Amino acid sequence: CVPRWTGARRRCSWNGRWSDARWNCSVPTAACRMKSSNAAVPKSWVRDRRLDVAGDALRGEGWMDEPLIIFPPHVAPVFHDLVLGFYRAQGREPAIRQEAIQMQTIISLVSAGMGLALVPASLRHPARTGVRYLALGDAAPSLETGLAWRKDDSSILLANLRAIAETQL
Repeated sequence: CVPRWTGARRRCSWNGRWSDARWNCSVPTAACRMKSSNAAVPKSWVRDRRLDVAGDALRGEGWMDEPLIIFPPHVAPVFHDLVLGFYRAQGREPAIRQEAIQMQTIISLVSAGMGLALVPASLRHPARTGVRYLALGDAAPSLETGLAWRKDDSSILLANLRAIAETQL
């Protein structure tokens, strides 16, 4: 099912479940997959031991005191609430240093050493000079990814897209 929003506010709880959506189940959907988040951190912070890192993962909760770079709530309300809810569930209040409306800008600000960012795990693959992607562990917030389409659409393009999505999502 896909959510149909009934008000101006869009929110989700920190574990990625929709909290105030009404469900419209008349639209076919593909199975969703939860994508966990990683921290994009300045490599210099790792090199200077500013963060407690073990292998490719952050340890402890000290990293949550570092400056955060995030999407503003009017651009990505669900993701913004997801990140803030994650911090608050850990008893922390994020120190938001900067908001940016594009992921490339966020990663560039991380590269410049302005702060860290929580990003989808899928962003680990594009290399960016000066940025290291670190796992957050089992408590990492997750994003849901899914696919919806018109019920009567039988195009080969949609069939191919669904086949790719089923193997990748």
